[in-house]
Amino acid sequence: MMAKSETNSLQSSARPTRAIVLAAGVGLRANPASKVTNKCLFSVHDHTLIEGQIGIIRDQLGITDIVVVVGAFQDQVRAKLGDGSTMGVALRYAEVRRIEDGMAIGLLDVREYLDIPVFILLADELHYRSQHSRLIEFLDRGPDALFTYTKTNNPYQVMSNFSIEIGKDERVISIEEKPKTVKNDICGCGTLYITPKVVDALEKAAASPPHTGRVELYEVVASLAAEGRVFAVDLDDPDYININTLEDLQRGKFTYRTREFDRFTISVIIPAWNEAQAIE
Repeated sequence: MMAKSETNSLQSSARPTRAIVLAAGVGLRANPASKVTNKCLFSVHDHTLIEGQIGIIRDQLGITDIVVVVGAFQDQVRAKLGDGSTMGVALRYAEVRRIEDGMAIGLLDVREYLDIPVFILLADELHYRSQHSRLIEFLDRGPDALFTYTKTNNPYQVMSNFSIEIGKDERVISIEEKPKTVKNDICGCGTLYITPKVVDALEKAAASPPHTGRVELYEVVASLAAEGRVFAVDLDDPDYININTLEDLQRGKFTYRTREFDRFTISVIIPAWNEAQAIE
């Protein structure tokens, strides 16, 4: 007979068939643009931020069943993405009732979609040739949760996101959201893998909120790390940007154009009738 712990491990190792994209935030730091639209609809060259995230879910994680969690400007998000058929995925929408209470409480608003292990991505992040497929490799370890990160030499990036202390075998020891002092070059990214065990922990935290009154998703997930089944996955994406401000967006556009410069070069032929010397 299989032990209970072994059963839970196998359930945790199940490859997700569903992904969640969080696109409900109001994006106050991106004002004034975010006063008229959702940050996830900001464009970087030929696609919006959320379309880029959906592409990662489809192409790297092999998932086509995607739930988009909406709130602010949800009509615009729905109108832009539709049912997802033009992108080769099936989109469903779930509305958050308590936008101002943060991601953790927002997820509890849509708990009906968290009855199985899922990948969660933030809609307003910009990845450039990231290695999200590495998440699949970690599922054999039977994790309760997976964090993601990339290495950076930009302290601001870590201070704007969160830092992760990683121990042996990529196990998470601790995290710190928006650290005032940067201790390493590890910048936490918004992509997560969570199991129903994490959702149970979120509910318990919401029932007895901390003294700050706000339940933080990453802190709750990290609280399970003591059991040794929370791992950190390197996305190897040095150009990653969490789009918090309009300056971040411009930096993302510059990075994209720089990396894809060859696609934008144009050869110009100037006809010159026996005037080669004049051109020189």
